[in-house]
Amino acid sequence: MICEENGFLDKLNQVLANQLPPGFRFCLPSEVQWAYAAHGGMNYSSTSTSESEVDEQAWWSGIAGGTTHPVASKQPNELGL
Repeated sequence: MICEENGFLDKLNQVLANQLPPGFRFCLPSEVQWAYAAHGGMNYSSTSTSESEVDEQAWWSGIAGGTTHPVASKQPNELGL
């Protein structure tokens, strides 16, 4: 649906084709890109992260209560995500 031919991303790229820089296309991040963003990039502010620091930036099974949560309901990581 999203990535299929004529799916959401194809339609988005068609609609915005004249507004995007040459060669630019919307796509989903690769696994490597996703991991880089989720971990705050390569310049970690410390070599170890305490559980309380993780809790401030991420929902995980130990604190999520088995449900989803609103986007931006936690503090951003070093990349502002």
